[in-house]
Amino acid sequence: MNNNVELTPQPYAGYTPQWNSINSITLGQQTVIGFVNPNEFVPGGYISLRVPNAYGTFQLNNLRGKVLVADSISVTVDIDSTNWSTFIYPVSAMTSPAIAIPSASGVRPGDYVPTMILNDAFDVLPPDEL
Repeated sequence: MNNNVELTPQPYAGYTPQWNSINSITLGQQTVIGFVNPNEFVPGGYISLRVPNAYGTFQLNNLRGKVLVADSISVTVDIDSTNWSTFIYPVSAMTSPAIAIPSASGVRPGDYVPTMILNDAFDVLPPDEL
């Protein structure tokens, strides 16, 4: 009997919230990150950023930010990017994508007793286990 199971790696595929490709970054005391697809990030959660040099704003690469505001196509994070390099969406398909990855669950701001953000607590569970 062969107990070996071959798994096809699909990082973050089918997980909530999902990683998302970045298509714009607005610099400032708080950084606004725009996405290619609708996102599921929520205020109080944390995202990690992967921004290759080809996108210009390389200073954000491998940084983690707390989501302050989220809507369906963007998030605002608590990273001061004032005076950093301007974001440029590369025309070449020969570079890795700039992405935002769910990093950690946060606590709901302003709660008397700190509580985990329930929408963000499932970022390691596939949809069929939610």
